[in-house]
Amino acid sequence: MGLPQEYFLYFKLADNNEAVYPLSALRSLSCSANAKLDFYFDTANYLPTGSTTTSTDVIRCTITADTEVAIMKAFADLIVGDEIATAYFHANVTAVDSITRAA
Repeated sequence: MGLPQEYFLYFKLADNNEAVYPLSALRSLSCSANAKLDFYFDTANYLPTGSTTTSTDVIRCTITADTEVAIMKAFADLIVGDEIATAYFHANVTAVDSITRAA
């Protein structure tokens, strides 16, 4: 019997600006503004014990307005965000806007 399979989320904003997170690092999804969906992850950066720096990375995607519920439901099926290839996990995700890594 093998280890449980881990899934990873891949986002590409531009060449040399990409991020891959294990699904287990996902903390939440939030529709923080009209036509925007934010993915919050445990930071990919090493934080020493007692650090007071930000510990959450955020990937912001543009979505078709008022489709956040459908997108969040589809999220469990297939997860891709590639700005260069314009390939996303749902037809109503139209862009990866930013990749913000914790300090």
